[in-house]
Amino acid sequence: MKTKLKLAALIVCALMLASLASACGEKDEAPAPDAADAATSEPRPATPSPTTHEPTTPAPTEPPPPPLVIKAPDDSVDIFETAGISKESLLAYWKFNEINADNKIPDEMGTGRDLFVAPETAKIVSDGAFRGGSLLLKMDERAEFSGKSDDGTKFPEMDEFTVNAWVRIDDVEDIGDCAPIFENDSVFRICITGGGTGGHAVMADENDAWYAGGTAQCWSDYSFEDRFGEWQMLTMTYDGETVTTYLNGEYDGYNDQAGGGGKVKPASRFFIGDPKAAWGTGWNGAADEYSVMSKCLSEDEVFALFMAYAGPQE
Repeated sequence: MKTKLKLAALIVCALMLASLASACGEKDEAPAPDAADAATSEPRPATPSPTTHEPTTPAPTEPPPPPLVIKAPDDSVDIFETAGISKESLLAYWKFNEINADNKIPDEMGTGRDLFVAPETAKIVSDGAFRGGSLLLKMDERAEFSGKSDDGTKFPEMDEFTVNAWVRIDDVEDIGDCAPIFENDSVFRICITGGGTGGHAVMADENDAWYAGGTAQCWSDYSFEDRFGEWQMLTMTYDGETVTTYLNGEYDGYNDQAGGGGKVKPASRFFIGDPKAAWGTGWNGAADEYSVMSKCLSEDEVFALFMAYAGPQE
């Protein structure tokens, strides 16, 4: 009897285990969809793979030019002799070391082409000067002379010429269309243009007026290379056909245009700074070592003149 009971118990346990296994299988296996369901069902979206973000490297920018280290020689040094340039061609040379009793900055060549300055505002300073003393200029200030034919102070008719100047442009915020570094009224000019990113040199000869446009215009653009607040040498030359501009002893012109060729017949008025006209403005900064020559300096001579002033650069 006991044996039969044990056998029955074993049979019941086996049936229970079989039932449990069948239930687990139904839970693990999902019913397969029929053909119609498979055709209309949307595919399961793929799991996006992780994105690798590369670090962004900013585009390289050109560094600003290093500051010019100018150590001009003292006033006892003859700049033109050092540069190997004859002073016979010098028509005027202003050192800006003093304002005399007549409120004028004397021409070192003794020609009488002394620059008049407004006595209430004009100031020669040594602090921050380029060489000896320098003339401080504000937007509404200028230095000028009016040459006369009868006393020889008017510039003569010229086949060629050079104008050289050391300037420090401190800011350009209020500069208009043109701010003259120097100008011989409506004959030749080099100026800063609006925004202060550069400027141009332009002139008239006996055949063509300035700003005439077209290919008959003597013209040269130049740039400042972002050197505001630093002393720079600007040079304008005319060889009888073409105007050329130089910055710190090196050719800096572009968009050069030759004129019709001819002599230069200078006007009476020569000035630096505010033109006192609706078309332009003055500029904030300082002026020093201006010269006018009846000779077109060569590229080598312009560089020699720069080196005579500046010496080897650090």
